[in-house]
Amino acid sequence: MVFFSNKNRRGSESVQDDYSLWQNLKNGSADSLKSLHYRYYNELYQYGLRITNNPAMAKEAIQDLFVYIWEKHSTLNTVKSIKPYIFKSFRNRLIKKRASKILYIDNLDNLEKTFFDFSIEDFIIGNENDKELKERVKNLLNKLSKNQKEVILLKFYHNLTYREIAELLNIEYQSVRNSVSRAFKILRKHIE
Repeated sequence: MVFFSNKNRRGSESVQDDYSLWQNLKNGSADSLKSLHYRYYNELYQYGLRITNNPAMAKEAIQDLFVYIWEKHSTLNTVKSIKPYIFKSFRNRLIKKRASKILYIDNLDNLEKTFFDFSIEDFIIGNENDKELKERVKNLLNKLSKNQKEVILLKFYHNLTYREIAELLNIEYQSVRNSVSRAFKILRKHIE
């Protein structure tokens, strides 16, 4: 079942915030579901590609998530932070989907190789065409642990707060701050 096109229309959305959309969705508003889908599709898709490197699986997991949300809309919990909730639900669904189709992500060596083969350097240096600089940034990011890379991705690419990242990854708030701090220390050390 395909709900909507895969375009993210966050810019054309009304000023209605996620919380209001969530409440309306709980009351049966298909338009609120559609708005949340438009709002988060692209970010979820990009995040999903970081986990699976499989576009079809990422798209399927997004559709599955929103079908599930719609089917359970009347029994959904009241959630204050909608974006982290959606990301966490998507991440869990994608990991389960990946585990059933490939292998479970307990193999941290495989996780390290596949999960973070991403181009965050594009985010950091924007549209810079300097391949040498992009390669240097990519090499710097590869100095980070998988956890540090994920926290950096969520913080600076998906603009989640430290609290939202802690909730999403089931870790302490201070651990998130420490990961970012250690990541920047490592990056500074290798830059110098």
